[in-house]
Amino acid sequence: MGKDLFNDYFRFFGVVQRLLDLAILLMACLLSFWLYFHSIHLPDSYIRLLLMILFLSVPLFPYFGLYRIWRGGSVFEELKAYFLAVSALFLTMALLLFLLKIGSVYSRGWFILWFGLSVALAFAFRILLRSTVRHLRCKGFNQKNIVLVGGDNALGQRVFATLSQAHWLGFDIKGVFYQTDVLIPDAVNLGKIEQLAAYLAREKVDEVWITLPLRQIEQVQKVLNLLQNSTVNVRLVPDIFSLSLINHSMTEVAGLPVISLSSSPMTTGNRLLKAIEDKLLASLILLLIWPVMLVLAIGVKLSSKGTILFKQRRYGLSGRSVWVWKFRTMTVCEDGECIKQAVKNDVRITHFGAFLRRTSLDELPQFINVLQGQMSIVGPRPHAIVHNEQYRKQIPKYILRHIVKPGITGWAQINGCRGETDTLEKMEQRIAYDLYYIENWSLLFDLKIIALTVFKGFIHKNAY
Repeated sequence: MGKDLFNDYFRFFGVVQRLLDLAILLMACLLSFWLYFHSIHLPDSYIRLLLMILFLSVPLFPYFGLYRIWRGGSVFEELKAYFLAVSALFLTMALLLFLLKIGSVYSRGWFILWFGLSVALAFAFRILLRSTVRHLRCKGFNQKNIVLVGGDNALGQRVFATLSQAHWLGFDIKGVFYQTDVLIPDAVNLGKIEQLAAYLAREKVDEVWITLPLRQIEQVQKVLNLLQNSTVNVRLVPDIFSLSLINHSMTEVAGLPVISLSSSPMTTGNRLLKAIEDKLLASLILLLIWPVMLVLAIGVKLSSKGTILFKQRRYGLSGRSVWVWKFRTMTVCEDGECIKQAVKNDVRITHFGAFLRRTSLDELPQFINVLQGQMSIVGPRPHAIVHNEQYRKQIPKYILRHIVKPGITGWAQINGCRGETDTLEKMEQRIAYDLYYIENWSLLFDLKIIALTVFKGFIHKNAY
């Protein structure tokens, strides 16, 4: 098996970890019941309690950071996070049993033993998993390609030396971009900082680490400007070793303080939750609305000449091109280097198409895009490629919309950002809402947007 193929499997470790956490709770329940009652046949009341615990753990555990990326993090911090999560889980359940006045149904000794075994088994699993992953990374698997920016200083040299020696972290330093001609020994010189964007465009890089001194904040901003059209994760290693800081917050990787500047919220665990949400809801919605879609398809066909469905290339996740489906609402099907946005009283819009656009019913075929994995139900609305290329040059951080999948509905649309963007300010406002959604993403936020869409997102005065 090739290393590149094997590396892809590491993306599912978060999924496996979530499933194993559920399995650990189940195993601890059965084992504690056997130890305490000398039987593995749980009464119905105990089975119901088990199912409640498992169900509650799914939304609760992620809030304690159990499924964040622990590469380079402290094993103590990871075990501490799990202990706090399990403690909160069992305390919540104990409080619920007390409030429902059914606590006397269950054995307190068995309940406490279940808690203790859950913690012990999870600790053993995580330590074993860490040891296995560290060994595989030392063998060259699960590597992240990174480049350093600003290696011609003491900080850059320290970062390079530390990461080069810590093979178990799985960081493959492809090289260093410099400001001056002072080079790090043994480091690959990738050129001046001005060449960074061109390098990222042609090479596969997972992360860019900025190792510039704090006094060169203008140079840091220059690097960020070079990266504004890239979806690569960006980290800043602050030069704080000589400073006395209080109450600061950062990530530590092999003892190095690292601040995340730009990264996707869709880690493996969140990506799984989002995929499950999309697939389940899209399937359910399509089962409910297929008669409506059939009627609308007939209406499109009878109202004007042309195809029933209209497809257009848009940018999806990581800027990849996808085909987005809609019911045809115009007499034309434009897709290319020149696309005119729909305006009020647009002569290209058919009479039936105007109804579809006012009610947003023309978007219904995009639930098929969701099932195909090209879109999400909630996310930044995809723009035509020609408009994407136009606005990415005019609006800073515009490209960051593509670190998540595009959506049928979004936070911008809920807040009235719909229809024609005839001024740059309107598009900037829409992007601001999109970036807020990405930064604050959660499953509950998605459900809130879906609920608001049902009540106020379909019909809008700017939908034409």
